Formats: sequence, C-alpha cells, structure tokens
Amino acid sequence: MAASYCLGHLGEQTSQVYWTGFGEGDAPERVMVHADDTYTMAPMLGAWSADPITGMPLRSAQAVEADGYTAVCVAAGLFGDPLVLEWSNFGDWEELPVPASMQGMSKYELCVDRSGVWHLFAHDWKNDRVVCLNTVSPPPD
Repeated sequence: MAASYCLGHLGEQTSQVYWTGFGEGDAPERVMVHADDTYTMAPMLGAWSADPITGMPLRSAQAVEADGYTAVCVAAGLFGDPLVLEWSNFGDWEELPVPASMQGMSKYELCVDRSGVWHLFAHDWKNDRVVCLNTVSPPPD
C-alpha cells in the first residue's frame, strides 16, 4: 500500500490518499480519506493480468507527494501489465501519459527532487537494466 497527501476540492483541505495493488476486480485502487473522515474508493485504469505460474496478480502501487500537495501514483504489474501514472488535480484525478518506452517494465519507483523534477525509475527486465525518465527541469528563479 502506498500513501500520500493531496489538496481537496476546496483547495485548502488536504486529504490522505492510499493506493493498493489489489482492489475490486483485482485492479489497483485509490482510497481517499477526506477531512471529515469519510472516504471514497475508485479503481485505477488499465488491464491487469495474473502471474502465469501462480495465477495471482503481481503488481505494485507506489506514491509520492509532489510540490503543492500533489499526490502522484505509479502502478504496474511485474509481467508487462500497463504502467498507470495518475495525479491529483485539486481533488480530481487525471491519468498522465507515459512514453511507450517506459511500458512493459517492472519495479517502478517515482521520486521528486527538491527542485520539483520528477524521476521515474524502472527495471527493464528484458535487458536487465535500470531506466530513468526525468521531467523537464523547472525554470531558474
């Protein structure tokens, strides 16, 4: 399970956000806990498959808090399942486009450095190497 914080619809209240690797229908799921202790659950998008040996889905969900209480989650399976990257947009959720070159890998990790640049790491299991995709650096002050 991964966790982060994000700004809610009012732009002032923060909400806790949790992602699980398995929810209803065996898809990763987002759980938002609101300031009034109510919660909402929603599945992430994507077609999720099971491990060919165990028959169980093997996947992970990893979250990070970007600048300005922006919650970001990356979820993917271990056997070429699609990579899904989503973020909060003041209480709404938006799927972010991912370059085709980052699909089909495993063990994704997302981090945000002090300057606000996002770094998405993945294990390219077909070529046994670690790949990193960086966002554009922020403009100088």
